[in-house]
Amino acid sequence: MVAARERMAVVSILIIYPRNADCCYGDNSRFLRNAGSLQTQADIVGFGVGSDLTWSALATVNYIVSDKFSVSGGYKVLGVDYDHDGHLFDARLSGPVLGLTYRF
Repeated sequence: MVAARERMAVVSILIIYPRNADCCYGDNSRFLRNAGSLQTQADIVGFGVGSDLTWSALATVNYIVSDKFSVSGGYKVLGVDYDHDGHLFDARLSGPVLGLTYRF
Protein backbone atom coordinates (compact mmCIF):
# COMPACT_ATOMS: atom_id res chain seq x y z
CA MET A 1 0.00 0.00 0.00
CA VAL A 2 1.46 3.26 -1.11
CA ALA A 3 0.33 6.49 0.51
CA ALA A 4 0.68 9.85 -1.19
CA ARG A 5 -0.08 13.41 -0.15
CA GLU A 6 -1.25 16.25 -2.34
CA ARG A 7 -1.43 19.83 -1.09
CA MET A 8 -2.59 23.10 -2.55
CA ALA A 9 -2.61 26.53 -0.92
CA VAL A 10 -4.42 29.51 -2.39
CA VAL A 11 -4.24 33.21 -1.60
CA SER A 12 -6.70 35.43 -3.47
CA ILE A 13 -8.98 38.43 -3.33
CA LEU A 14 -12.69 37.57 -3.47
CA ILE A 15 -15.15 40.15 -4.75
CA ILE A 16 -18.46 39.38 -3.04
CA TYR A 17 -20.45 42.57 -3.65
CA PRO A 18 -19.49 45.61 -5.72
CA ARG A 19 -18.50 47.55 -2.58
CA ASN A 20 -17.12 44.67 -0.45
CA ALA A 21 -13.87 42.78 -1.06
CA ASP A 22 -12.32 40.15 1.19
CA CYS A 23 -8.84 38.68 1.40
CA CYS A 24 -8.81 34.89 1.43
CA TYR A 25 -6.32 32.17 2.34
CA GLY A 26 -7.18 28.53 1.67
CA ASP A 27 -5.52 25.16 2.09
CA ASN A 28 -6.51 21.83 0.56
CA SER A 29 -4.75 18.58 1.48
CA ARG A 30 -5.55 15.07 0.37
CA PHE A 31 -4.02 11.86 1.68
CA LEU A 32 -4.37 8.91 -0.72
CA ARG A 33 -4.20 5.18 -0.09
CA ASN A 34 -5.38 2.87 -2.90
CA ALA A 35 -9.12 3.47 -3.46
CA GLY A 36 -9.58 5.63 -0.37
CA SER A 37 -8.52 9.10 0.64
CA LEU A 38 -8.81 11.58 3.48
CA GLN A 39 -9.28 15.18 2.34
CA THR A 40 -9.05 18.34 4.42
CA GLN A 41 -9.89 21.88 3.35
CA ALA A 42 -9.69 25.13 5.29
CA ASP A 43 -10.03 28.78 4.43
CA ILE A 44 -10.05 32.08 6.25
CA VAL A 45 -11.52 35.27 4.80
CA GLY A 46 -11.92 38.84 5.92
CA PHE A 47 -9.17 40.17 8.15
CA GLY A 48 -11.35 43.25 8.66
CA VAL A 49 -11.39 44.15 4.95
CA GLY A 50 -15.01 43.21 4.08
CA SER A 51 -16.17 40.93 6.86
CA ASP A 52 -14.45 40.91 10.23
CA LEU A 53 -13.70 37.20 9.88
CA THR A 54 -15.18 34.24 8.02
CA TRP A 55 -13.64 30.78 8.14
CA SER A 56 -14.48 27.20 7.26
CA ALA A 57 -12.98 23.76 7.77
CA LEU A 58 -13.95 20.50 6.07
CA ALA A 59 -12.72 16.93 6.50
CA THR A 60 -13.97 14.05 4.35
CA VAL A 61 -13.28 10.36 3.89
CA ASN A 62 -13.58 9.36 0.22
CA TYR A 63 -13.82 5.95 -1.41
CA ILE A 64 -13.64 5.09 -5.12
CA VAL A 65 -16.33 2.46 -5.76
CA SER A 66 -15.65 2.00 -9.51
CA ASP A 67 -14.17 3.85 -12.49
CA LYS A 68 -17.32 5.97 -12.63
CA PHE A 69 -18.48 6.35 -8.99
CA SER A 70 -17.02 7.50 -5.69
CA VAL A 71 -18.64 8.32 -2.35
CA SER A 72 -17.61 10.63 0.46
CA GLY A 73 -18.70 11.62 3.93
CA GLY A 74 -17.40 14.10 6.42
CA TYR A 75 -18.00 17.15 8.58
CA LYS A 76 -17.92 20.91 7.87
CA VAL A 77 -17.79 23.95 10.16
CA LEU A 78 -18.41 27.51 8.94
CA GLY A 79 -17.89 30.56 11.16
CA VAL A 80 -19.03 34.05 10.15
CA ASP A 81 -18.46 37.40 11.88
CA TYR A 82 -19.94 40.19 9.75
CA ASP A 83 -21.02 43.66 10.83
CA HIS A 84 -21.51 46.38 8.21
CA ASP A 85 -23.89 49.37 8.15
CA GLY A 86 -26.14 47.88 10.83
CA HIS A 87 -26.27 44.41 9.25
CA LEU A 88 -24.98 41.90 11.80
CA PHE A 89 -24.41 38.20 11.17
CA ASP A 90 -22.35 36.34 13.77
CA ALA A 91 -22.81 32.57 13.64
CA ARG A 92 -21.14 29.17 13.58
CA LEU A 93 -22.79 26.54 11.39
CA SER A 94 -21.70 22.91 11.37
CA GLY A 95 -22.85 19.47 10.34
CA PRO A 96 -22.27 16.34 8.31
CA VAL A 97 -21.66 16.32 4.55
CA LEU A 98 -22.31 13.46 2.13
CA GLY A 99 -21.23 13.23 -1.49
CA LEU A 100 -21.63 11.04 -4.54
CA THR A 101 -19.44 11.62 -7.59
CA TYR A 102 -20.12 10.34 -11.10
CA ARG A 103 -17.30 10.62 -13.64
CA PHE A 104 -18.03 10.65 -17.36
